[in-house]
Amino acid sequence: MSNKQEDEIFCPECGKPIRKNAVICPYCGIQVKELKTTTFNTPVKSKAVAVVLAIFFSHFSFLYTYGRNEIKFWVYSIITGILFVLRFANDL
Repeated sequence: MSNKQEDEIFCPECGKPIRKNAVICPYCGIQVKELKTTTFNTPVKSKAVAVVLAIFFSHFSFLYTYGRNEIKFWVYSIITGILFVLRFANDL
């Protein structure tokens, strides 16, 4: 067996010295400690913001369609514009 330093422990599987904070032995690949995971709390998002972003960004997807089907692009653009104006005209 090899000599170990202060910040090392012996692997329970192969017996070689590994770092104390090692999760997996670099020599034999056995899991020495349980892996710590971090969970992130995601903030609650507003549905209104999601709808507005979907309306604005869905329009940009039709820029690709413009080259393939110009009529479909303009019909969608006009309908989107009318719905946008109607939505914010009610708020005034």
